[in-house]
Amino acid sequence: MVTAFEAMAQSGKAGEKPQEEAPLRVLIVEDDPDQSSILREVLTSHGFSVAAAADGIEAEKIISGRPFDVVVSDIRMPNMDGLELARRLAVRERPPAIILITAFPSPRTVELGYTAGAARVLSKPFSLEKFIQWVGEVGRGRRPGP
Repeated sequence: MVTAFEAMAQSGKAGEKPQEEAPLRVLIVEDDPDQSSILREVLTSHGFSVAAAADGIEAEKIISGRPFDVVVSDIRMPNMDGLELARRLAVRERPPAIILITAFPSPRTVELGYTAGAARVLSKPFSLEKFIQWVGEVGRGRRPGP
């Protein structure tokens, strides 16, 4: 266990508080506005910085302007589905962690999700408590640079 004094000494500036870690940046990609709203509200209330997109095309535009630690995407969406979005994000220089969600789970869908680059593939419905935990775990493992 590190004491407050040790943490300040490790930061190199005695007398200053250690810097708090910036909130994880999460992009929710969901074509159902109600589902998107619920996920945004839950993550925001737990300290995440959250943005939203209605499909993969909109998500790519948003991601091109700023980095995200985690992208949570529905699989079945119009224009560009979550699997294609995951494949495109996975080949980036600093890819975000990807969580795919689906209301139509099957072993093949799960396999395709992991093959596309997902860190997790979740079946709807899922526990919001577990969801928050998973977003935090995969996000802390893949923080992109500034």
